[in-house]
Amino acid sequence: MSPRHLGPYALQLRRVLVLTAAFVAVFITIISGPQLIPPCDSPPEMAQWAVYSPNLGLPLAAGLFALVAARTWADTGWFALVRLYLVCYLLLVVACAALPSASLSSPIPSEYLRALVSATNPVLALYPLAALCCAAVLEERHTVAYLCAIAPLQILALMEADPGNGLPQNAIGPLYFLLFSMLNAGTLHWAMRIAHDLDRTRLNTREAQRALANERARGRARARSNGLIHDYVLSALVLAFNRSVEEGEVRAAADSALSALTPGP
Repeated sequence: MSPRHLGPYALQLRRVLVLTAAFVAVFITIISGPQLIPPCDSPPEMAQWAVYSPNLGLPLAAGLFALVAARTWADTGWFALVRLYLVCYLLLVVACAALPSASLSSPIPSEYLRALVSATNPVLALYPLAALCCAAVLEERHTVAYLCAIAPLQILALMEADPGNGLPQNAIGPLYFLLFSMLNAGTLHWAMRIAHDLDRTRLNTREAQRALANERARGRARARSNGLIHDYVLSALVLAFNRSVEEGEVRAAADSALSALTPGP
């Protein structure tokens, strides 16, 4: 799927979704601010912010591109940025779920990854934002696959951050956000289908109007041609059935009619 292949209604609706995603990213970051905004004299906290920052920067950049999307390059820009954000969010969830348990050496210590799924839990709160972005740039089946793949990773990340809680308690939040995100994505894709239907109707209407205009033009040309043939043939027949007209004049009139009806080189 590419924005170049979208009709005006579907494209405008996707731009609105991207702008909404930018506002949601800002809102989630403000809600998670006490946990995510680092103090100026704390370099380790800055590392944690660097891990989270694509979840704010990429949606904001995509929203700016969608806001000025009067050109093809701007639509291509927000489309690529939103897809890049979905990749970054998936990688962040994978890192929160896998790196602490695997005890692998990474540039970001495991406690920073655990902090992203504790307290206000910004990674889990980004689930609806991912649903908005999926509806804007992915097909329906790809959206379902993406959102369903996030849920078990979220559960693993929560279990790593809080081992004291059992699986049922840690699964409540991800499953709730999964259902909520699937409901939102389904509604948005349903609205997208309506927009695509409007685009197809608009295209069919234009094609029908174009075909009607062509048929009218052919009809007018045919009417002029028939009128021309009628005039010349009728005048020759009138002379032919007029007994007072010499045969030579009739032949001359017929030759004149034939020469007038024969197209030029």
